[in-house]
Amino acid sequence: MNADEEFYVGYLDRSAPATSRFARRTALGLVAVALGLGALFAMSQSRWGSGSFEFGTVRTLTGVYRAGPVAHLEIAHPGGRSTAARWLLVGEGKHGVPGAWARFDGQAVALEGTLIARGATTMVEVAGAGPRPDAGSAPTGAEAPRAHGRRTVVGEIVDSKCWLGVMNPGELRTHRACATLCVRGGVPPLVAVWDAADTPGQLLLLGAAGEPIHDRALPWIALPVELEGELWQLGELWFLHLDPDGIRRWAP
Repeated sequence: MNADEEFYVGYLDRSAPATSRFARRTALGLVAVALGLGALFAMSQSRWGSGSFEFGTVRTLTGVYRAGPVAHLEIAHPGGRSTAARWLLVGEGKHGVPGAWARFDGQAVALEGTLIARGATTMVEVAGAGPRPDAGSAPTGAEAPRAHGRRTVVGEIVDSKCWLGVMNPGELRTHRACATLCVRGGVPPLVAVWDAADTPGQLLLLGAAGEPIHDRALPWIALPVELEGELWQLGELWFLHLDPDGIRRWAP
């Protein structure tokens, strides 16, 4: 061994100069690689949804309770339009609205709730005991659902509450267990549309006759699917009426 070569002794407090320089360069290199890989991973992920949830803000709302085609509150349109705005209603936690609330169908009600919104769709997480009669509200004008013909769409079935803004992201396989519990609990299923011409990006799912299909949608949650059905519109709300047996796994 050359007398000028360094010799590593593990029990000494300080390493030899050349060994110290090598260790520092190696550590800095590993840190740079880790940061680079982290940045690449972050850039490869899907962007969070554009939904919002006014967590902690409880508003008092008045309007007309509508039990169908899904439970919603018909209110005077915030934008001043002559037609009503229709805000979806769900319960607290992973629950839709209780069946007992159907007794308010067509009646003026007041309720407290927290707003959830994405795009043109607004939902209210109703707090406390739910709706109560309110003599100050009145229907804002009759509006019949409008048919838009048959459509085939590709997308992902999600629970509307999380996807609209309660969770970010409220989609993909990592959210499947949560979405399954929400839909099983009565939260309306929704298809987030990936590919369809002249079709809104979010469609509430109902059976061919307009009936709820919560349980029959469960096997398809968080999977890429192709769906075919009749497209309907009621105000800002869009629906796809379909036979759940016709849902197909989609592969690009």
